[in-house]
Amino acid sequence: MLTEELSQMDKRLKEIDDQHDQRIEGLNKRKAVHESELRVVLGHPSNSDKLTDLSTEEIGRVDEMVEAVKQHSSTLQTCLVNLGQSFLSHISQLSEKSLLTFDSITTTQDITIVATDTKKKTTKELLRDARRQEECMTSATVAKSSGTTWPGLPAGELTVEKTNVAKKLLPGVKTVKTTDVHQAVVSFRDQVYQDYLLKFRAQVLQIERSRQNQLDTVNRWREKWLQSVVSVTQLY
Repeated sequence: MLTEELSQMDKRLKEIDDQHDQRIEGLNKRKAVHESELRVVLGHPSNSDKLTDLSTEEIGRVDEMVEAVKQHSSTLQTCLVNLGQSFLSHISQLSEKSLLTFDSITTTQDITIVATDTKKKTTKELLRDARRQEECMTSATVAKSSGTTWPGLPAGELTVEKTNVAKKLLPGVKTVKTTDVHQAVVSFRDQVYQDYLLKFRAQVLQIERSRQNQLDTVNRWREKWLQSVVSVTQLY
């Protein structure tokens, strides 16, 4: 289940990245054209209008680049959160179904050994059998007579928002039995969730870092372009 969910996450995020790369490719082609058109001759006062128009076009393209980066980051985050909520719902439903299913299945913990020997036993033999039974009951894991309400998974961790709100849990699951099998289901559920949460948080961090790196690159180019425009005019 975990492998399938993580594979789906990688696939969906890559699709969004590919669309973004195509958009950026188009913007970079326009950048190359504007850069080639910024010639020394445009610095002459008679060409001030042409220089202004070219600079305005390039700054507009830069603004489009900034918007594209921010939109891409937001789209990735939205997709990631939706996938996380889908995973949370899936694993919660699956574990609940398993817990309730094992309520109706007889396990070794439900079996009480009944003596079938019809031979009449002496008091000494009966006392010996009683001690043996007591020892077996002490060493074995015995099912509790009452059921358990198994706590649900955290409801607010699969998010990109940074919050200090107290952790809330999804509704728990009430079972009429408490067996090793039930415990194994919950332990497995919790481990799968933690593994998914680890990958989820890594993706959130990667998205934020990529966003900031791209914005820094765009802003450095903006400053370089403006400085180039000033340098051209200073030649005359």
